Amino acid sequence: MEDFVEQYVCEVVNRKISPQPGHGLAWDPRWWRHPEVVARLTALWWAFEDARVSADDPSAMSNWWIRHCDPHLKLLLDGETGPMSHATDDGTWHGHGELAVDHPPEGWTRPSRLTP
Repeated sequence: MEDFVEQYVCEVVNRKISPQPGHGLAWDPRWWRHPEVVARLTALWWAFEDARVSADDPSAMSNWWIRHCDPHLKLLLDGETGPMSHATDDGTWHGHGELAVDHPPEGWTRPSRLTP
């Protein structure tokens, strides 16, 4: 996965990254420090590999860009609220913290429309 990020994503994706944290697009060269970034890049890699070896779908790579890469990049590179926003050149990053969660009350059941 690291090779995919370093030798594909970082070489192929070309965006203007803002030098000022919190403004424009953001990318932290220490991407591996951000759990959400690692999870999303791993998912992108898996989908990329499926598309890359797809012999029966000539549009698989195009679909990978449109359905997988573009939506993930939009979130990953968001300089205001994205998982790498506000990271500084010196490696300082205070993060945004985990999402708050309360446990469901006793007896709660998942709505039937969400059950597989």
